[in-house]
Amino acid sequence: MTATAVGSTGAATTANVATVEPTGPPRMDGRALVLAEVALCAVTVTLAVTMARLFDTSGFLPKLIAVAVAGHLAAVLVRRSRLRLWLAVPLLVALGLLVIAWLYLPGSTTFGIPTGHTLDVARSRFLDLSNLSGLQEGVERTAHHFLDGITKDFGHPAV
Repeated sequence: MTATAVGSTGAATTANVATVEPTGPPRMDGRALVLAEVALCAVTVTLAVTMARLFDTSGFLPKLIAVAVAGHLAAVLVRRSRLRLWLAVPLLVALGLLVIAWLYLPGSTTFGIPTGHTLDVARSRFLDLSNLSGLQEGVERTAHHFLDGITKDFGHPAV
């Protein structure tokens, strides 16, 4: 592209001007993308494993890890298929609910498909907030260990 300018003496000068085209972020090659996806999944699984100290048992852990890995796999498939956002989000939500129903409420589905009975069982099982004593004990135990660590650093007895 060229631009013409008129100087103070009245003479016209011509200069070449470079045009900058807008570009998107650089693309990762296949191997780097796979490594990034695996690393992100590993971080999620690590966070799930660290939650085990909040509970009396770690019986919940295999199902939680399965949900996390399934979520990452679904996200990878949707991302690589390049679906539009308006289609990808409901698809991921539906896949997540399907995996949770399969893992946590398998007896309430019909041939693996969630039904109205699945919703009733989920509502009664997951929205019952009366049995949080195990969680409360785990949080109290973690807070106590945290405070012990802080007070030892400063040479004071635990609270």
